[in-house]
Amino acid sequence: MDTSQFDSGLRHRLILAGLKELEDHGVKDFSLRRVAINAEVSCAAPYRHFKDKEQLIAGIIDYVKDGWQLLAKQIEQVFNQNNRQLIIELCLSFVKFWIANGYFRSVLSLNEGNNDKNHNLLMKDFDTPIENAVNQYLAKKNNTSSDDVSLSFNVLSATYGTLMLINKQAYTSEQALKLLKQQLNKLI
Repeated sequence: MDTSQFDSGLRHRLILAGLKELEDHGVKDFSLRRVAINAEVSCAAPYRHFKDKEQLIAGIIDYVKDGWQLLAKQIEQVFNQNNRQLIIELCLSFVKFWIANGYFRSVLSLNEGNNDKNHNLLMKDFDTPIENAVNQYLAKKNNTSSDDVSLSFNVLSATYGTLMLINKQAYTSEQALKLLKQQLNKLI
């Protein structure tokens, strides 16, 4: 009997239970025992797929990141001839991705109180599609490296800031996305 499909399903259940654990308890109080209970498996089951909680958290980050990067690649294919529009669409879609997958948002706060360098490196990958689009845009305009840093910072700040304002319920999603689009049009 081939158990790879079962193992893959179990791994997926553990990742989803781990997402819930992050949302409820954060990194510091993350418990593999509670993950196992929520996934309705034995307490030993997580160790069949993950060496420890750090590896499970890395698996959670990868799971969420893979979803975002798949969406980003689709957007890049549609807007690959228009770098300016590509940046705008990536930023708007980034915010929409987190809104649509609210249970993923706990991943965004992983850097708070987390000293695991591997997790921090994985988190950096969320910015890569937007940063690459900004770099391509600036390369076509022959801008300097200081412009690269400044524009990337401003675009990412506006994007993450929009998410924070939505989380705080300072704006509705629709209002915030409209304002983000206006801000990006000014920046680029």
